[in-house]
Order: sequence, then structure tokens, then C-alpha cells
Amino acid sequence: MKSLLESGRILFGKDENKQPERKYFLEENMFENTPSIYENADSADKMLKEMNIAFEYPKPVSEAIYVLSNIHPNPKIIMDFFAGSGTTGHAVLELNKRDNRHRKFILCTNNENDICTEVTYPRIHTVINGRCQDGSEYDEEICANLMYYKTYFIKDSKDTDQAKYSLVEKVDELLCIIEETYVEKERTKYYSHYETLTGDKHTFIYSDYYSTEPFSDFIKLIDSTEGNKIIYMFSTDNIIDEKLFENINNVTIKPIPNKIYEIYKEIVENIKRSES
Repeated sequence: MKSLLESGRILFGKDENKQPERKYFLEENMFENTPSIYENADSADKMLKEMNIAFEYPKPVSEAIYVLSNIHPNPKIIMDFFAGSGTTGHAVLELNKRDNRHRKFILCTNNENDICTEVTYPRIHTVINGRCQDGSEYDEEICANLMYYKTYFIKDSKDTDQAKYSLVEKVDELLCIIEETYVEKERTKYYSHYETLTGDKHTFIYSDYYSTEPFSDFIKLIDSTEGNKIIYMFSTDNIIDEKLFENINNVTIKPIPNKIYEIYKEIVENIKRSES
């Protein structure tokens, strides 16, 4: 930018109401870096073909790495709401490999034309494991974990408490993402137990607000588990009686976030309005 300013390549208006513009010359054709961009695009296409993955016009990993390296000095989570072939996730993995950091990424897609199951997930899986889907060698493996979740709507209800309860039955994965406890240890009709890969942190979820009989088994499970323990319980008012767990050590008690239900209701109402 400094060089462009010094060479008079930035056009300013009479006041701040005019957005500055870049001055281009005809011989530039407005694309000074076109050859390198095409070269990177070709290499990205070749890379996916080596993985035995069919996808047209993948974004270059090098370009994604450049962008991610400049948007924040030390990002914790990078989210791509419109994931295609998974270039963003691939770039994050490569960056972590280079500087030994632990950036995380979340990729979202509507799975149109099976893009998630046929392209995005297989690509990231290949990069992590260093082997293509057919077992052939791709590159050195990268130390990372990979999971993907499917989303869908649950049946709505005029009864607010019942609607919350129905939603609570489906939010285990969201709570696991919050607590980073992805390993399922036990899941029953009434409660569930998840832990980290190292087993030093545990998430317990008691989802059946209307059934109290299994609660004693739930307490025994928590009490017999070593490590840090996070307990989530369903509550219509976001208040949990902590005396229920007063004899258990290393516990943090949380209500299942009411915000999850509020966001769900907002999405449902928006869909209803768009359909009317």
C-alpha cells in the first residue's frame, strides 16, 4: 500500500465519503499476479487428483495459508461457513505443522452433491492420515483429530418445556464441542458420559428432566469417575440445585444452555416466515 501511495496508484475523492480506488493501467489488465494464481490453481487441482478426489477449481492451499497467516497473529478457531473442497481446513493443518501451534477449524457445508462426504471429509482425512482413501501414500501424516456432525430439525411443540426437552435429547454433540470431550463412554436413555482422548476431563449430561429414578445411577457414575467433571442438566429456568452433587469432588455444574433453544426457535420462526 505504501508503494502504491507513493506511485500515485490510489485515487482519493474530495472527502471521506468517496471510497479510495486502485488505479490500473491498460497493460496490467487489472491482474498483475494472474500467472502465479493460475499456477497455484493448477497445482491445487493436481493435488486433489493425487488424492483421488474429484472437484473442480479448488482454491490453492498456499493462498489460504497466506490469508490465514495475516488475519490474526494467533487465532484459536477458524471457521468457514461455506466450505467447498476443504481448503481452509487443509491450510490450518499445514500451518499447525509448520509452527507447532494448535489452531482449530470448523467447516460448514450443506453437503450439496455429497460434497462433504465425497470431497471435504475425505480430503481432510487424507491430509491427517497421510494416505488416500484407496490406501495409497499421499504425504507425511499430521497429528490432528477429525469429526463431522450432521444437523437436522426436530419436531416443534407448542409446549415450551416439551420443545426444550426434545431439543435437549439432541444436543450432546454441541456440549461435547464446548467441553472438547469427544469420546463417548456411555449413553443411555436418561444420561450420557463423554471424555477427552486423555481421559482427564469428563462431561456428564442428564437430559431426562421428567424421570428421577435413574438419577441415583447417574450420581454413582460421576462419583466413581476420576478427573475433572462437568455436569450438564436440563432445566426449564436455567437453575440447577447444586446440593444434588455436594458430596462429589472436582465437579462443575451447568444448566444445558437455554440459548440453544432460543436460537433453534429463532431459526424455526424464520423458516416459517419465509414459507408463508
